[in-house]
Amino acid sequence: MQSTRGYDLIKEVIYENNIKYYEYKNFYNIEKINENTYLANWNYSEQYVILKSFNLNNASANKEEIINELKFHNEVNFHTNMIKLFGITDKANQNDQMREYLLIMEYANGGSLRNYLKETLNNLTWKDKYELAYQLACAVLLLHNKGIPHYNLYPDNIFIHQNTIKLANFGLLSRTKRESKRQLESFDYMPYFDPNKYSPNERNDTYSIGVILLWELSSGQPSLTKDKLCDDNLIKQGYKEPMFLDTPVEYSNLYIECLNNGPNHRPTIIHVVDRLKEIIARTNYYETEYEMCSHNIQHFNNIDIKEIDPTTQDIFDDLSSLIDGLFDIYFEKMNEGNENDVLKKYVFDYFVHYKINPKEAYHWLLNNQDNSEFICLLGYFNYHGIGTDINKQKAFELNKKAAILGNDMALFHLYHSYYYGEGCNSNYNIAVRISRKLAEKGYSNGLNWLGHCYSFGVLTRINNQMAFDLFQRAADLGNIKAMYNLAVMYIYTEINDNSKAFELSKKTAERGYTGGIMLLGKCYQHGIGVNVDMQKAFEYYQMAANLGNAIAQEGLKELLGE
Repeated sequence: MQSTRGYDLIKEVIYENNIKYYEYKNFYNIEKINENTYLANWNYSEQYVILKSFNLNNASANKEEIINELKFHNEVNFHTNMIKLFGITDKANQNDQMREYLLIMEYANGGSLRNYLKETLNNLTWKDKYELAYQLACAVLLLHNKGIPHYNLYPDNIFIHQNTIKLANFGLLSRTKRESKRQLESFDYMPYFDPNKYSPNERNDTYSIGVILLWELSSGQPSLTKDKLCDDNLIKQGYKEPMFLDTPVEYSNLYIECLNNGPNHRPTIIHVVDRLKEIIARTNYYETEYEMCSHNIQHFNNIDIKEIDPTTQDIFDDLSSLIDGLFDIYFEKMNEGNENDVLKKYVFDYFVHYKINPKEAYHWLLNNQDNSEFICLLGYFNYHGIGTDINKQKAFELNKKAAILGNDMALFHLYHSYYYGEGCNSNYNIAVRISRKLAEKGYSNGLNWLGHCYSFGVLTRINNQMAFDLFQRAADLGNIKAMYNLAVMYIYTEINDNSKAFELSKKTAERGYTGGIMLLGKCYQHGIGVNVDMQKAFEYYQMAANLGNAIAQEGLKELLGE
C-alpha cells in the first residue's frame, strides 16, 4: 500500500519550498538511461528533461535525506553551474500499490565532462580550460558555503550544457559518504578520492578538484592507470601524474597544492576559486593589453619617417644618446617591478617626448650592434613589434647574445623567455638559475622572482618562509611587485597579518600599481586590516578597473551582484 507518511512529506516539501508539481502525462518519449534515470521530452516539445526516480518507502532516515535534498536543490537552483530542479512528478508502479516519485531535472546536452573532453579537448584553449575549472570550483564553493561537502566528484558526475559546467548528484552528507565508500573499491573512481582515507571534510573535495580540473581537464586523460592504483604505497606517498610540458606554471602549482598528502595543507575551495579567478583575469588582461599595445605600435609605425642624412654625425650622436637614455630608464623601471604595460607606456612616452620615430629607432639599433645595451634593446623591439614585426625567437637570440656579453637586463628578458617558453622551449631549470644569479647580484626583480619560485614550488619544495624573506628583501629595495606579493602572503598563508596586508596594499596603490589598488579594494570589501567599507571597496575596484585590471572588474561585478 501507498505510504501516507511519504506522500505527506512530499506535499509538505512542495508547499513549503514552492517546488512545482507536474502530472506524469506531461512527459513523452521516455527513455530509460539506467536503473533510476530517464530521458524524456517535456509537454510535446523539443525540450529534454531528466526524470530521476527515488523511493520514499524505505527507512525513515532515507526519507529525511531525500526531503532535505529537495529543499537544498531548490535553494541552489539560481546558480548557473548547478543542474536545475524543475519540479517533481509521480506515477503508479506496475502493481499500482505504491507511487514512484521522480525529480524533474535539467538535461545537459554536452554529456559528462569526460565525454566532452574526449570530443573537444583539441579545440579548447587554456582560457577555455580555466573557465571550466573556475565554474566547477564555484559550484563546489556554493555547496561548502551551505555546509555540505560533495564527496562524490568525478568526471562522469559532472556535466556540460551549452559549454557550461553543471554539477549534479550532490546528496546529503550521509548518503554521499556511503556512495564514496562503495566507489573507493572501484578502479574507475579511486583516482578521485583521497588515497589516505582521512575523516571526510571539505578538503577531500579539494583533492578531487585537483585530479579532475588540474590534471584531467588539462590532459584529457583519466588520472592514474590501474597498475599505479594497485601500488598502495605509491599512492599513499603522494604520487601525482606529471603535468604536460605546455601546462602554465600557475595552473600546475595549484594542481600540486590540491593533491597535498595532508588535507590541512591543501587550499580551501575559496582559495582555489580566487586563484583561478586571478589566472583568468590575468589572461583576459594580457589579451586586452596586447590589443592596446598593437594599436599604439601601429599608430607609431604609421608616422611618416623623416629622411636622415647619414652624413650628419650630430644627428646620429643625438640618437645614440637618446637610445642610451631609453635603456637606462627602462632598466630602472623594470627592476622596480613594474608590469609590462607600464614599461611600454614609459617607452612610448619617451618616444613622444623626444620625438623619436619607432621605425627610425629600430633601424638605428639594427645598424649599431657593437654594444650589449643596443643588442638587448633590439631584442625588446623585436619582442613587442616596435618598429618591426613581432619576432620572439629573434628577441630571444638577441637577448642571449647580449647576456653572453654581460648585459644584466638581457638576463631579465631571458628569465621570462625560459619561464614562459616564449621564443624558446620552456626550461624552468635555466629560469631558476637566472633568477638566483640576479638575486645574488642584488637586483630586486631577481629576489622577487626567486621568491616566486619558493612560493609556488618551482623545482623546489614550497617554502613560504624563504619566499617571504626574499619578497621582503626585494620590497626593501623598493620593488612594487614584491610588496604586492608580501601583501598576498599576509592574507593567504600562515604568515598571516591583516594589518600589514592592508598597509602594503595601500602603499602599492599609492604608487599606482593596479594590483595594489585592486587588493586595497579587496581589503575594504572583506575587512582585511581595516573596517569593512563597501563604498571604498567600490571606489578602489572602480579605479583599478578603469586602469585595465580585470580582477578589479570581477570585484565590481561581485559588489553589484552581476
